[in-house]
Amino acid sequence: MKTSVALCTYNGEQYLREQIESFLSQSIPPNEIVICDDKSKDSTIEILMDYKRKYPKIFKIHQNEINLGFIKNFEKSISLCSGDIIFLSDQDDTWHKDKILKFLKVFQANPDCSYVFSNAKAVDGNGKELGYTLWENIKFDTDAQKQFTEDNQRKILLRHNVVQGAAMAIRSNVKQIVLPFPKQFFHDHWIALTLSMAYNNPGVLLKEPLLNYRIHSNQSLGLDTKKNSWIKRKYVTFCNQLSIHTEEFSNRIIKLEALNNQLSNLKIIPKENKEYIIGLIYFYKTRNRMYKESRFIRFKLIIELLKKGYYAKYSHSNLVAFKEMFEKIILH
Repeated sequence: MKTSVALCTYNGEQYLREQIESFLSQSIPPNEIVICDDKSKDSTIEILMDYKRKYPKIFKIHQNEINLGFIKNFEKSISLCSGDIIFLSDQDDTWHKDKILKFLKVFQANPDCSYVFSNAKAVDGNGKELGYTLWENIKFDTDAQKQFTEDNQRKILLRHNVVQGAAMAIRSNVKQIVLPFPKQFFHDHWIALTLSMAYNNPGVLLKEPLLNYRIHSNQSLGLDTKKNSWIKRKYVTFCNQLSIHTEEFSNRIIKLEALNNQLSNLKIIPKENKEYIIGLIYFYKTRNRMYKESRFIRFKLIIELLKKGYYAKYSHSNLVAFKEMFEKIILH
């Protein structure tokens, strides 16, 4: 299978050479490296052109006329890739030597899989390991990994994103499904979520960390490195519950409606998945509405959702309903 790397750059001179060298030193090097630069102002272009002179058949460099932002820049880079398998890459990480090899083995062994993603080691700006992995940071623990592998992946991805774009590769034939990227989503979450709605369990995870994910002050996206205590997190949540929940529900509704709009144009989406999204939107809208109603109406709405099975279907369990009764009737 021919492989492409979709690399987006923007003022990446500090770490760019190290990342590119990790591509070229792969046990199975990529067939092409497609780079879209988002109007860098440092020496990024000079570095890229130097590699293009050395490897003219591998490097394909595109300079944006205007700054697109990292999400639309990834959209452009992916669209320009010609490989059968497209690896997404940030400009400041480093890949382990057998990353491409191990990803390709998974794609070959799983012909129905649309994307593969791995774990990653967190490192600082100097490349020193920070003592934790990407999955540990985002709470993608053993139980969640098991659910992702065995159950319907859409449920996990609809709750939160567990797929990091820098650790992800996709089949080229899914481009027509996932492109274009809507503004409401980060590109990696959109890809994984859309594919989970289009197919049944299309993603395969690799538990092994196959890249070093760099944490530094200049990156566009990073991990949450705050280590607040459990008590402090609960206290903050308790004190700010109303604003946190209303904002969270509103954001989820906006995202789900964007997802529903795009999926409605795809004939391959199973009917039950479309109905699932519509039901989930109603579930969040009803829960969000509770904050504007009297305690009696809140109670009635919770009971209605409970009787119709919304809590069992769209949350962890029916116990969430009783938790909400305490929060939304007693506390507020």
